[in-house]
Amino acid sequence: MTSERFEEHVRRLEAAEKKHPNWFVWGTGLLACLGFAYLLAVFLCSLALTFGLAGLVITHPNAATIKLALVFGLLFGGLSLAILRALCVRLRAPEGLELRRSNAPGLMSLIEQLRKRIGSTRFHKVLLTGEYNAAVVQHPRLGMFGWHKNFLIIGLPLMHSMTPAEFEAVLAHEFAHLAGGHGRFGNWLYRLRQSWERLFEQLARQQTGGVKILTVFIGWFWPRFNARAFVLSRANEYAADALAARVAGKTNMASALKRISVYSRHLDESFWHDVYMRAAREAEPPANIYSELPDHLRRGPDPEKAEKWMRQSYLMNTTTADTHPCLRERLDALGELPSEEQRGMMPKLSGETAAAYYLGAQEEVLSASLGREWAVEACERWKERHAEAEKLAAVIEAPSADSEAGKAVDQVAVLWKRADATAGLEGSAAAQPLIHEILALDPAHAGALFARGAHRVSQDESGGLEDLEKALSIDGSWEESALQLIGGYHHRHGNKEQLEVLRRRWEAYEGRMAEAQGERDLLLLTDVYEHHQLGEACIMQLRRILEAEKAVAEAWCVRKVTKHLKHVPMHLIALRIKVPWWKLRLDGANGRLVQRVLAKLEIEGSCIVFTREKELKRQADRMAQVEGSRVYLKG
Repeated sequence: MTSERFEEHVRRLEAAEKKHPNWFVWGTGLLACLGFAYLLAVFLCSLALTFGLAGLVITHPNAATIKLALVFGLLFGGLSLAILRALCVRLRAPEGLELRRSNAPGLMSLIEQLRKRIGSTRFHKVLLTGEYNAAVVQHPRLGMFGWHKNFLIIGLPLMHSMTPAEFEAVLAHEFAHLAGGHGRFGNWLYRLRQSWERLFEQLARQQTGGVKILTVFIGWFWPRFNARAFVLSRANEYAADALAARVAGKTNMASALKRISVYSRHLDESFWHDVYMRAAREAEPPANIYSELPDHLRRGPDPEKAEKWMRQSYLMNTTTADTHPCLRERLDALGELPSEEQRGMMPKLSGETAAAYYLGAQEEVLSASLGREWAVEACERWKERHAEAEKLAAVIEAPSADSEAGKAVDQVAVLWKRADATAGLEGSAAAQPLIHEILALDPAHAGALFARGAHRVSQDESGGLEDLEKALSIDGSWEESALQLIGGYHHRHGNKEQLEVLRRRWEAYEGRMAEAQGERDLLLLTDVYEHHQLGEACIMQLRRILEAEKAVAEAWCVRKVTKHLKHVPMHLIALRIKVPWWKLRLDGANGRLVQRVLAKLEIEGSCIVFTREKELKRQADRMAQVEGSRVYLKG
């Protein structure tokens, strides 16, 4: 089912759910039972056939029964094993700092009071995290078979950005997902949707012949069940908002929704962006990053940004990419949708925050604990970023080698190298003067057009769209990034028609990528080869790698002529293995050798490395016929 048909199907189902909500829930439940029944039937039949074939071989051992058992026994046995593996997949439980009455008495009292008022089930654990979020997670101990463990996840940044009343509304919304009635059954169906999705992903990864038996059913069942569960989840979001409004007040619920829409962007584009930039200057991550949050969130975004982000939040439309309705529709359902003139107003954060009110003196202790955990997790990435920043700084400061030698300098290439390094080190805004210089010299420089367009779009300037489209028309390698940026702009501005056009462009792009990947995954005797395009530095690196592998006697490299993505080179490297006849070479040794070579080799585009053996011997011999293809010969 295409995304367009899925959206149409969801719209029809939403209308049906509004007319007959109870019938819709039970209909979805029956569809879920059908899925379980089919899966169980296939599993039991394949298992019975496997044992039946094994019994046939035992009771009537001959060539025919053995051959039959080998062919069909492997097929049905593989199918039953694949289903069993998929059903028994274990999921990681949520992680965070566990809260108890001993370290958060005020918050735990609030949780218990709200739980009793709403009638939701108990939580096995309450976890504090560094995310800007609050969520209820039901972790299945038995995979598809349930026996869920309930987690309440609370983000410390969220508590710092809200008043106590707003925070109560957010918690009430989350508790509503575990409240009694048909809403609980609907939530169970949505969790089942997630389990089915994981199941199908596991089956797809296993790629056994028997799994293909399930393909037709999955193709029919999954889009229909997914759409119905999606509609239920969205309906439950409205129901949870309504229940939270009754418990904590609809004004507080509306204010919390508005604040989340703005402060989530404020954290990403201001606080965490600044932290990322600090890694360029500081060798070690800060020990307590969360101690800096209260003041940052108390100040909030600049009034101009806050107004722009608030207005954009009202323009965004509901899509099938998220089960949550858009802000405008949620506020309208609550009866709290402001007039056009008031949509730029951001609720002022005054008085005590939820973090200060409910955590009290423990807030600093909990913040320090989270900060230490964050520093440990971020340490490796931080050091990588710091090392990268030092290299970028060297690129910016280093003079051109050609200019020092008195040679003619490609000024555009030098400027582009510095602009790219500046953007990586200091951000896109700092690189714009260099980008303008490049475009003054070369108005058709695709990289510079993309860099200017990306920056302008991030500032919500419509002129950036033209830059991105022009860059895309010159160099197709920018397509994925350009389409994502253009889509983000139109989503923020609520441009439905442009998003629909862009969706079709994205689907066409994904189709081309799938064809290109399929072309690159296969090695056929009909493939056309040409001389490789590896630079001298890459060839020297490859030779050093192969010299360290004593089993490699010879190697050839060619470029495969491709129909798709011609600007992305596809290279093949064939290795001839030669070891003394008396030396034992274990199964899998050649595969491990290939993996070592790929791990060390830095090559542009895509590359397949294989050893000249079995069915690939003819492929390697064809490569050897290409002039200049031999890149290594053991001395």
